[in-house]
Amino acid sequence: MTTNINNVPNVPIDSMFELQDKTIVLTSAGRNFFEQLITYFYTNFSNEGLVAPTQSASNITTLQNFKNANGQYKVAFGTMLYDSTDKTLRVAVDDGTGKPVFKTATLT
Repeated sequence: MTTNINNVPNVPIDSMFELQDKTIVLTSAGRNFFEQLITYFYTNFSNEGLVAPTQSASNITTLQNFKNANGQYKVAFGTMLYDSTDKTLRVAVDDGTGKPVFKTATLT
């Protein structure tokens, strides 16, 4: 399965700043983090609002059923995806058992 869900970059464990000639500067890990973060913002946010990541209907089904090694569902409730197959916005909600299920968001 190929996914294109963009995750916010994790803050690096390595030092993000260092002292050079009495000046605090970014390390390569810090620069890399901020470059990834800015790219994420440009990709997913705009003056018009938040852009939901795009997935096919089959990938959305795979994602909603995916569990980690501890048996916990990976998708968080409230996760929004644009379904490129059905051309709809879908949101993960609790089905009453704790399982995330993607439902089509409808506007009236």
